[in-house]
Amino acid sequence: MATATGPPPLHNLSCNNPPAEGEFSTVSVSLKNAKFYETLNENYRDGEIVYRLDKSRTWVPYFAVLQSAGLKSIKREGWGLYALRHFDGKQMGQFGVSRAGEKLGEYTGEIVYETTEPNSTAAKTDIEKLVQKGNDRLMLVQKTEGGFEFIRGRTLREEAPLFRINDARDIPKCKNNVAITKNGSMRAITPVRHLAGNHLYNIPSLAELLPYELFVSYGPQYWRLQDKLGSWSLPILLDDV
Repeated sequence: MATATGPPPLHNLSCNNPPAEGEFSTVSVSLKNAKFYETLNENYRDGEIVYRLDKSRTWVPYFAVLQSAGLKSIKREGWGLYALRHFDGKQMGQFGVSRAGEKLGEYTGEIVYETTEPNSTAAKTDIEKLVQKGNDRLMLVQKTEGGFEFIRGRTLREEAPLFRINDARDIPKCKNNVAITKNGSMRAITPVRHLAGNHLYNIPSLAELLPYELFVSYGPQYWRLQDKLGSWSLPILLDDV
């Protein structure tokens, strides 16, 4: 097997388990030399670059995990995901047949709940309890073999941290440019602007990274739960100390 070239993703260095084409690998980076460093909030002074192994066995930069410019613009804090390569959006083909946008990857994480009836009263009650305990990145995915599972987004080895993508809801001049399919795939719905990785450090401020940030709709059910969270009807539950 050919040796992969490019940045050495540390968790893929094992000769006994060489990385496969299409795998992602995330590398932590210091942002001290970035021109936008001083515009970052204190807890976001480091970031991550996400690479994907292509057919030529080269690690290609795909995404950057940095402080969200969109959230900061509305005086909120959180991580965001930025495109380091172009993704084609949904297109209209011949005879009026639309073609799906380019795939970014799969929504991955820990399966925290499984059901055959996600809209049942019992399932909704159980999901509300998970949200009350701080599970705010739950994604409903339809399994190919039948049934549904709720996935709590987190970074897994060899996968992209797509759970870092925020919703453009309430962020001025921003629109969602990514959509989630029923089986958990994430695809571009409009052409995604990208920032060449070697230009990242030359951006003068976090605000100027906003055009390259990825956004996806979380759906009305997510926001209904978030709007209720902390109220008398849906209090936040803390673990016993």
